[in-house]
Amino acid sequence: MTQRTRHYPRSMTHKVALICFIGALISSGCSINKMTGDTLSSYTADHLAPYVLGTDDVGMACEMGVSMGPLLLSFERVTAPPDYAAVPTLVTAALCAEQQVWEEELRATRAFRAQQGSEYSDALTAQKRAHGVAASRYWRAYQRMSRLFPERAYEGGACPELTELDELTTVMGLISGVQAVQHDRASGVMVGVPTDTPRKVITRAKCFNESANRRWWGVPRALEAAIWMVVPGSGPKGSPAEVQAEAYKVLTQSAQLGREAGVRLVDSIFAYAAQAMGDEATVRSQIMSFVASRKEKESAPRWRLLDETSALQLRALSDVRWTQDRGYRTPVGKFGTFWEEPKPEPTEAEDDGLLDDL
Repeated sequence: MTQRTRHYPRSMTHKVALICFIGALISSGCSINKMTGDTLSSYTADHLAPYVLGTDDVGMACEMGVSMGPLLLSFERVTAPPDYAAVPTLVTAALCAEQQVWEEELRATRAFRAQQGSEYSDALTAQKRAHGVAASRYWRAYQRMSRLFPERAYEGGACPELTELDELTTVMGLISGVQAVQHDRASGVMVGVPTDTPRKVITRAKCFNESANRRWWGVPRALEAAIWMVVPGSGPKGSPAEVQAEAYKVLTQSAQLGREAGVRLVDSIFAYAAQAMGDEATVRSQIMSFVASRKEKESAPRWRLLDETSALQLRALSDVRWTQDRGYRTPVGKFGTFWEEPKPEPTEAEDDGLLDDL
């Protein structure tokens, strides 16, 4: 008797092939989740982060970090931790919390001027909470960087060999470490960032030679100098005044490198360090110098977001000063300027008596 050959429908053939494919993946130790995670991580580091760094929309960048962060970081449950991609993602997410800090500071300042005790107290509490969120996100960014380049690689004055991506990730991590400490202190130590973090930042920053310091816009040396002023004993020997003078010298030189490159991160580092020292004249000088530099040289196309971030941080300092004196934030077109005349007092001709009953 002749044996018949059985012909399966095409749909059945496809199902069998799919089952075999999935079985092969499982038996080989692979998974769709792992491949997706690896792909997303590499895409973020190779394409998404560089694209975002080239834009000037800080708001969109920070919202991307907030929305994309959980998705990206969740893949470390099934594959290698996406640390390279996590650092810029967490840093941009922290920018959202920072903007909330600034808004609550302005609200507190207005309430203080208006002698509104409850509003003032509520604004301070909201500001502390926002500081805590910013501290947490910056601290996690620093930890991710530290996991990529462990502390043991720097023991005994050693310095690891870093690629350009490694250097950029380290610079962003170092900034995050300093920011984490500052925000945590302002929050009332909600996160518990270790107080020795600034000294560890200095250790890593010293591994950037002069060429690398120039390549990264003077930021490594600027971070060192800023820490000298706020952490006793971390800088060169000398009296506090001498240490501050040396730090200002380094910050001035570093700021010039950033202005020449069109990435003026050091201007904001300098201004906030001066504010910590109570040097109001230098704070205003840095704001004005930054604005003047932006008129002379545009932001570097590859790093627009970083230059714009520095602009927002300096504008926040400007807004507080305008609000303290005038009751409102920096007017449009007035960034880089400050009032020069006292507030006008009403003259007798202007006093029409309409408010006498009040």
